Amino acid sequence: MKKLFFYLPTMDIGGAERNFLRLINFYKKKGHNVCLVLNKKKGRLLKDLEKDIRVINLDVDRTFKSIFFLRKLIILNKPDIFFSSLTHCNIVLIIANIFSIFKTKVYVKECNNFKFQLNYGPLLNVFYIFFISFIYIFASKIISVSKSLEKQLKKILFLNPKKILTIYNSLDSIEIKKKSKVNYKKIFKNNYPTIISVGKLKKQKNYINLIKAINILNKNKKINLIIIGSGSERKKLQKLILKFKLSKKIKIIQETSNPFKYMANSDLFVLSSNYEGNPNVILEALCLKMKIVSTNCDFGPSEILENGKYGTLVKVNDYTDLAKGINLQLRNNKFLNYPNFKKFSIEHVANRYMQNLKL
Repeated sequence: MKKLFFYLPTMDIGGAERNFLRLINFYKKKGHNVCLVLNKKKGRLLKDLEKDIRVINLDVDRTFKSIFFLRKLIILNKPDIFFSSLTHCNIVLIIANIFSIFKTKVYVKECNNFKFQLNYGPLLNVFYIFFISFIYIFASKIISVSKSLEKQLKKILFLNPKKILTIYNSLDSIEIKKKSKVNYKKIFKNNYPTIISVGKLKKQKNYINLIKAINILNKNKKINLIIIGSGSERKKLQKLILKFKLSKKIKIIQETSNPFKYMANSDLFVLSSNYEGNPNVILEALCLKMKIVSTNCDFGPSEILENGKYGTLVKVNDYTDLAKGINLQLRNNKFLNYPNFKKFSIEHVANRYMQNLKL
């Protein structure tokens, strides 16, 4: 039995949080001593943790303030492995481990296109790359969520390539299908085709582009759009919806732990992102046998959809091309069963961790 610690800011709804949740619950069921460490003990996903899982609340409002608390935790608890996800969490956990008397194995996870962290200007970007490369020297492993992201990390960071490996995010197809059958209250009074997109309301997801595409399509046909998510872009999106006079056709619903009941009752799933790491939401849509349109962004969609075999790939930040892709898929009556769910199952993913990290 191993002592496994997991570190995140909160358990708010997000890809990193969902994936750690599945690993934590899986390892708890396997008899490991599992502990979740949070900057703030809050978030809708807390209720989905298995019973008797220890949760430590550091009670800090900024991640960098957690360094000395994490150092103390490492010294007192002596975990066999300490996992973290999200770059800022990875950095502070590694620093805490460097300054602790007892050294644990730290495994950090990179979940998003690293290039989009480099927005400080040429000189500061170079410094940031050297800084991350130096800090990550002290990590036991760097885990990427897609092969394409792994290649990018190996190219950008000055690290031993053997230290970086890909382990896909997991998918619980049984839970998704179960939640999709929960009672559903119809969002629109009309019977027009309904498109859905799920994700945080931030620039990365480029919902502005999606709304513009829906505006084009609604000039010739009637289409509904549901966006599920919360975030800083909400007001901007609402203004655009009002500008296009689409408030009866587009609804923004607050993030929920069960988007699947909405997805299962929609005709098409759309991912409009500028960049990703490996978007689990596409896999969730495939699990529900949904037709899919996605931007061909770096990274993940083309890897999951096998270069367009299992969904339509369109240009990034091009609402005209996005509109064409949506129109094409709405006319498409064929659905190819996705054959690769096994490699994303929690059992397969957790076993990959066990094999590669020697759990």
